[in-house]
Amino acid sequence: MLSPCFKVIIKSVLIIGLIFTFSNHIFGQNQNIADSLKKVLNKHNDKDTLKLELLHKIAQNERDPNKAIEYSEKLIQLSNSLKLPIYLYRGYLQKGQALREKADLSAATNSLFKAAKAAEKANYQAGVGGAFAALGDVYIRSENYKNAFNYYNRSIEILRQEQDSVTLATVLLNAGDGYLNAGKLDSALLYFEESGKIFQEVEYLIGTAYNLGNMGMVHALKGEHQVAKNKMDLATVILRDMGDFYPIAVYDLYIADIYKENNDLERAIEYAEHSLKVAQEHSLKEQIRDANLKLSELYGAQNNYQEAYFHQSQYLVYRDSINNEEKIREI
Repeated sequence: MLSPCFKVIIKSVLIIGLIFTFSNHIFGQNQNIADSLKKVLNKHNDKDTLKLELLHKIAQNERDPNKAIEYSEKLIQLSNSLKLPIYLYRGYLQKGQALREKADLSAATNSLFKAAKAAEKANYQAGVGGAFAALGDVYIRSENYKNAFNYYNRSIEILRQEQDSVTLATVLLNAGDGYLNAGKLDSALLYFEESGKIFQEVEYLIGTAYNLGNMGMVHALKGEHQVAKNKMDLATVILRDMGDFYPIAVYDLYIADIYKENNDLERAIEYAEHSLKVAQEHSLKEQIRDANLKLSELYGAQNNYQEAYFHQSQYLVYRDSINNEEKIREI
């Protein structure tokens, strides 16, 4: 039986899945791109279709969800005036994803349904599948698993007819995350196995790494500790080479729990300390919070109460800071 702290980490699993979403809304965000495009936006008049593409790229790369919504709405307005439904789809999709980041899930759902309708009008089936996948992500966020799986599976059915293997594999990966968070481990493995095969066939390394790590987490929850550790270690090697450190911090805490279950507290602490180090080096506040909570638990099990108290206090500092930031973002 894995420790209660795993509940914190499992929430991080879903976030990893959401990073890897249909339009690369988070995984592909680049604030520098958004800022540079803003400088040339006003050089194009509203009848210039290039302005639509600029608005789309700004909304897609903008890290501030409020600004992403602002540019998405400009894209929606201009798309309507030019009667171009494919850009209307893109505007509603980006707006829906930004609203999801703000935890305004009802508004996000409404925007994504409009995205699906616009994609249908444009006869853009891949877009319909993308909107359905994004709806699945929103319903997972609200823990409405029935609706989430419905929309994931509708998305997958559509995307199987398209030529974009990476998008199909990504939605399969996100659906697997959904089953993992719902506690349906065997179903999660089925989705991860299919997505993993596709990622390997097209040699898409980042997808392979996420897939390995998430499969490792399923095996950890099933008590298959050595298989779990092997997969997460391999995922970590790939991710480190690619400079993607967020999931490494998450996987390290899973491996720490595996060693704790095997009564090897020294190795457990070693992995948890590494998770904390990675998180601190890359300013990953949520992982700093989770690693401190895990270290407090592990040092407490060692009867090292001074270290346990220190990490518990650090956990509380970061927990409160993150909660305050989330409240501000929701305003």
